[in-house]
Amino acid sequence: MNPMGVLVPGFSETLRSQARIWCRAPLLALPVAAVVYVALAVGLQMATGTTTWADSLTHLNMWVVAVGPLFVAVQTGTMAALDRRARSGGIDFRAVPPATLRNARLTVTATWCLLAHAAVLVATCVAGVAAAQVGVGTAVLDGARLLVVLWVPYLGYCAVLTVVGEIAGMAGCVAAGLVFSALGTLYAESPSWCLVPPAWIVRPALPLIGTHANGVGLGADRIAHGWVAVLLGALVAVPVLLLAPGVRGAVESVRYRLPGRLARSGCGGRDRLHNSPIRALTLILRSSWVGALVVGALAVIIVTQQRYQPGVAYEFFALLVLPMGCAVLPAIWIPRLRNGFRALAVRTYDPRKLVLRLTVILLATESVVCVVVGAGAILGGQRLGLAVQCTFVSAVIGAMLVMLGAAVTAAAGRSAGLLVGVVGTVFGALVGGSGLAGQLGPVVPWAWAVLLTPARAIVTIPIAAVVAVACALLANRAFARQVAGM
Repeated sequence: MNPMGVLVPGFSETLRSQARIWCRAPLLALPVAAVVYVALAVGLQMATGTTTWADSLTHLNMWVVAVGPLFVAVQTGTMAALDRRARSGGIDFRAVPPATLRNARLTVTATWCLLAHAAVLVATCVAGVAAAQVGVGTAVLDGARLLVVLWVPYLGYCAVLTVVGEIAGMAGCVAAGLVFSALGTLYAESPSWCLVPPAWIVRPALPLIGTHANGVGLGADRIAHGWVAVLLGALVAVPVLLLAPGVRGAVESVRYRLPGRLARSGCGGRDRLHNSPIRALTLILRSSWVGALVVGALAVIIVTQQRYQPGVAYEFFALLVLPMGCAVLPAIWIPRLRNGFRALAVRTYDPRKLVLRLTVILLATESVVCVVVGAGAILGGQRLGLAVQCTFVSAVIGAMLVMLGAAVTAAAGRSAGLLVGVVGTVFGALVGGSGLAGQLGPVVPWAWAVLLTPARAIVTIPIAAVVAVACALLANRAFARQVAGM
């Protein structure tokens, strides 16, 4: 069997069918979001006085090591979530062989990935030519080289995300994106890079943009064998697709061993345990793979704390992991709660109780992650007082962001919640990770977690608390109104 499915009967028809589906989906806005990212990056370049083409290329570092992998992960996770929602209440069956369908989805995913990279690079080149930083020929040549070394090694990464999306949905894709982003940054320049697949999507582009993985300029340093990483990143797609059926079968064999019955009434009376809102909420949210997402995020932060200074690790957590997680958690759980309540509509559950408990779970999950990250910072050598301050600030700002994500998701849907979260995270990372944090940081809520000075925190913390409460009330009202119409 051809692992890419090109020679499999029915592949062309399946591919055309998948292309039609996803051309009508909200994913069509993703290349536009990539252009928005570049517009923000170019605006920051102008604000920081970037005047040369080489400096413009260095601003692509954030896309190469963090935003790009997470962008593709959210894209693939959205495809998996939309497919699951379309099959909600039905059976997991297709008249197409699973391998053919998987290969067709991989092709579509890789195409969306190519469009995202192309949008970023074309916008960068156009901005460079318009600012008279570089000639048209040089810009086209550099852009073409970057497009090749960015997209080709992503083929294996897209294959991993496609398989993970089948098994674990949005949560699995985002967890995989966080792991690839962190490990790629950590091992892209290590002697063992050839043994770490996430490094293969980061290493090839570094010589072309002129930076180390941590954003520092290369100077006289040299990163060799980028072409080997390109080949390895593309070829790894073959074993991933060949192993996918066995991996999915092994996961599915243990996935549904948790109790599956919603309720069994006793003789003439209700069982208080089975008919409680907590029991219902647990059964609705089970198998959402959020646990894997949380563990993956914590593992990434702990590894980062071991390799970098505590301040650098905290910025990575506060500007990328925390806001992205606060956008993804509501996007996973609120649609599941909506579908679950539809199944429970004949029972006497009050939707407000379920939403209130989900709000508590969202806030508790975010707070526990912040506390664990703070404990890891203390073990990594950070001063106790500073670690406590970082933990408190990140927990309050995280509460605001997760409730904002819940409100947008409950009112406008999963796609809107993810779009707001991704754009906000990117803007917050661009502002908070640059010298503009002092000037623009106060007006970008996604960057507030790095504003630790008392003069800033005394303003941002109360505002964040008020916004969190307001968004929680809006999310409860929006969800209750939707459920009432079922």
